[in-house]
Amino acid sequence: MNILFVFSHEMKPNTGGVQRVTEALSNELIKRGSRVFYISLFAGENEVFNGIEQLTLPNKDNLDAHENTNFYCKILKQNSIEIIINQNGFSIKELNFIKKNNVLGSKIISVHHNCVQCLNDQYHNIYLPTLKSKGLDSFFNNKLGWYLLKKIHKFRFGKEIKKTIELSDRVVLLSNKFKIELSYYLSNFDDSKIVSISNPCPFTVHDLDFSQKQNRIIYVGTVKMEQKRVDRLIDIWSIVKNNFPDWEFDILGVGNYKKELERIVVQNDIDRVNFLGHQDPRTYLQRSKILLLVSDFEGFGMVLIEAQAYGVVPITFDCFAAAHDIVLHNESGIVVNNFDINEFASKLQTLMKDEIDLSNKSRKAYDHAKKFGIEQITDKWMNLFMTI
Repeated sequence: MNILFVFSHEMKPNTGGVQRVTEALSNELIKRGSRVFYISLFAGENEVFNGIEQLTLPNKDNLDAHENTNFYCKILKQNSIEIIINQNGFSIKELNFIKKNNVLGSKIISVHHNCVQCLNDQYHNIYLPTLKSKGLDSFFNNKLGWYLLKKIHKFRFGKEIKKTIELSDRVVLLSNKFKIELSYYLSNFDDSKIVSISNPCPFTVHDLDFSQKQNRIIYVGTVKMEQKRVDRLIDIWSIVKNNFPDWEFDILGVGNYKKELERIVVQNDIDRVNFLGHQDPRTYLQRSKILLLVSDFEGFGMVLIEAQAYGVVPITFDCFAAAHDIVLHNESGIVVNNFDINEFASKLQTLMKDEIDLSNKSRKAYDHAKKFGIEQITDKWMNLFMTI
């Protein structure tokens, strides 16, 4: 089977969650005899990632340029593409291009790598920075303003969802709970076109030895305020740290708030916080016991699965519908009520105090992560290909 993954951005496996899971899925599909290609519509260069060719459109400024149409159609024909996987979710601009130039009648599968209703629930937190940057916060940062903006967002996003369903042969969401949430935006849609397939864990851990783990808490992700709310990490650590002088807190990642967070830590003399920058997380997950996720919302929270694959017990806010699919509350991890910092810190301290409970949860997390193994998830994709 010949499969083309289509991205807005370049496909570099270490640049984001979508890229990591795409690489894992692609490698497994190739093992099973498929040919896989990547094409980036707006960024990157023609290059090869782990044996898979990434192509880019010649005109990155005008998607519908004649040379782009010719190039894209040529790729489809030369490689006899049977399946097109659109990794751009409910973005209509890219999907219109894919549909309009589908010269072979290839099956189009659009994947939404995010939550659904939470984009409306967290509208205030998502869009306030943008409004501030445009000087519009004084107009909309009030009860009536947010009410109107949410209504507009719901209408516009609903139109995008409806159009995506119409133009695609199938639409893949990351959880059945997200499928239910579509009804918030649409009163009527073709339910038969909607499929839920979880993202695969890109890491394979062959054994777990809890005795080799250190007293370390870890955060892995972008260090920014928008969505990730990394300020909460320091608030929580400040509450618990004095009771656990032999524990360390590692922060992996870069972002526009990293320098400010470092300044806050130094200014307030908050010890044992290690800013490690952009790193391959596997070595650090292997040695850590607990992972923290404190976001306003998540699309799927891949880091929660990645952590559990290494027996790292996750604690997360209940900030997206699939949280309880990924973390078995009080079994493989802990899901905390939104956005109670004191409750989060209390749950964390209770876990840090009880080595036996922590060890048991670590083993349960390791076992639970196998549900998201690449072979199991690829089986679902293969079944979709065969039945579409």
